[in-house]
Amino acid sequence: MIRKGWQPPPPSDVVAHAILDDMSRMKEDFGGVSYTTGQSIRRSLELTNAEREILRLLADGLTIGEVAECRDRSRETIKTQLDNARGRLMARNVTHAVALAIRNGML
Repeated sequence: MIRKGWQPPPPSDVVAHAILDDMSRMKEDFGGVSYTTGQSIRRSLELTNAEREILRLLADGLTIGEVAECRDRSRETIKTQLDNARGRLMARNVTHAVALAIRNGML
């Protein structure tokens, strides 16, 4: 039984900071505008030419291995560039990164 007036204890600073960090990383995209900052993704997060090309090739249906072969790079290099692109776009995964890049006219 919960007593009247009882409140759960406040989250620890570590948990509170983790929640705030997650929220800032999970900015929702509304028509190219970041919900939390109000800045255009196109303006604030520029992809490198290599990242853009890799995402374009993936959008065309190539696998990471095929992209590596096309670009004469290792799979690990391609994965690193994809991780960088995902970070810039605040994407949850590669598919999400491709979708955001297409939606925002980056590809």
